[in-house]
Amino acid sequence: MDIEELWVFNTEGLPLAEINNVIRSPNSSLFGGLISAVQSISGMFYEKGLSYMELGDSMFVIKSCLNDSITIVCRANKKKSRKKVEKIVEIFSDLINKKFQKIINWMGNVVESQEIQVAINDLYFQIIKV
Repeated sequence: MDIEELWVFNTEGLPLAEINNVIRSPNSSLFGGLISAVQSISGMFYEKGLSYMELGDSMFVIKSCLNDSITIVCRANKKKSRKKVEKIVEIFSDLINKKFQKIINWMGNVVESQEIQVAINDLYFQIIKV
């Protein structure tokens, strides 16, 4: 599998969904805050913000969608094809843009949060089958 972890955050870094295939994963709330801060700072220098970074043996592909209200972060091993991981994130982003306009207005309702997590899991597993 090319993707080890995938997160979906709102603009404030609040996790909306998380999928991971690893035993040890960072706290999604802390990681979301980090990504939100990095996106804010990088946006001051580059209009689109950060889209890729490397830490240790991992690469992170970062993509905004739903009119920049959602950020998708995908982690994979650096030995994997960056273009392939970026393509998976692009497909995922396109599907979210088409199917999840209600995420933009999400205000923390637990039921909606669970619905979003289930729907994102379904999308993810559809994509990795391709």
